[in-house]
Amino acid sequence: MTVPSPQVVIPIGSVAVAAALTWALWPFVQPSSTPLFFIAVMASSLYGGVAAGLMATCLSTLVIAYLFMPPQLSLNIGADDAFRLTMFGVVALMTNSVAAERKRALAQLQRVIDELTEANARIRTLSDQLPICPHCKRVRTSETRWQGLQEYLDEAPDLRVSHALCPQCARTVYPEFHH
Repeated sequence: MTVPSPQVVIPIGSVAVAAALTWALWPFVQPSSTPLFFIAVMASSLYGGVAAGLMATCLSTLVIAYLFMPPQLSLNIGADDAFRLTMFGVVALMTNSVAAERKRALAQLQRVIDELTEANARIRTLSDQLPICPHCKRVRTSETRWQGLQEYLDEAPDLRVSHALCPQCARTVYPEFHH
């Protein structure tokens, strides 16, 4: 047995809730039947996606026309009600579009956050490497400053060590490369 997807459950459920609440509140809210259906479209768009928002828009339009526009329990509506339903549909589609754009923007923001997190991890890895002369074991702490390994490690014990040749050892061990 397959479980219905959220793109189906959310719009049907939200439109059913909007219809039930509007029906219960009808003596107090008539002739305005659309406010709770806008919420159903918005919730469907935000939590179910574009397809769910479109489904909620279509279902809401049908339910409003059938249950709340005279003659009730009929889809035979007048021109003024058709105009109201058209405006409801247009605003609902715009709401769906805004929700879809919001979802795309949040997804893009999450991608950027993931990229920045990854870049930060790479920067940390690179900054944790320590240039060390394999001959005298001094470490480069800046572009021009070299210090003894033990002294440096006493100050910063959590670093990983890499190799580099200090200028003095380079001249001594590899004189052919220094003139």
